[in-house]
Amino acid sequence: GTGPTTVGQNQQLFLQAMTDLGVTDPKVRAAMAASAEGESGFKMQSEIGYENTSNANIRKSFGAGSIFGKMPDDELTKLKADPVQFFDYVYGDKNPAFKGYGNDQPGDGYKYRGRGFIGITFKTNYKKYGEKLGVDLVGNPDLANDPKIAAKIAVLMMLDGMKKNPGMDPYTQVARSIGNSNEVTEQRKKDAYARNMQTGEYGTEKVADLSFMNKGGSAIQTASAEAPIQ
Repeated sequence: GTGPTTVGQNQQLFLQAMTDLGVTDPKVRAAMAASAEGESGFKMQSEIGYENTSNANIRKSFGAGSIFGKMPDDELTKLKADPVQFFDYVYGDKNPAFKGYGNDQPGDGYKYRGRGFIGITFKTNYKKYGEKLGVDLVGNPDLANDPKIAAKIAVLMMLDGMKKNPGMDPYTQVARSIGNSNEVTEQRKKDAYARNMQTGEYGTEKVADLSFMNKGGSAIQTASAEAPIQ
């Protein structure tokens, strides 16, 4: 293949995915690109462990009402030291907040943690969007870090999520389609949306430059979160 893709190449793949999947509203396109940028910076990465994150920041990230809200510090410190146990605890079927999302086997929480441009999570979502795209994301979840696949996953997930928020302005519809973000991420999205609207960078008249894909094959990149693409 072409090797690891750059941020610019990922942006072109995302632009093409919106066109391929019939997204024509310029405000929606600008908002989708802004959300992907805000969430991942258009870099392929998997959700990393929290072993180096303070307990206070973990509680802040997941919310005071989460399962970490009243967890004693010593228990949380022990849990976060093991990423597999941590993600099983967070995303597993025993967490009342996420019961029914398909992570019902030991290791599923870690196996189906966030990947790609907007962090697809949970076995049910890997199955749903893998079937839509004709790829085995359940059997090979790292395919969600192939940028060409990741771009289509992100657009499809946002299109589905928008249906839950009818009547809102396009930016809010798209932003809420992928859940709540922390303040820093949300500001990045807003800034990117304003820029995208001003420049028309992701407008319907834009044609993606995918010439880099002809230099040795299709764009495939399975990146670790520990070494994200710069």
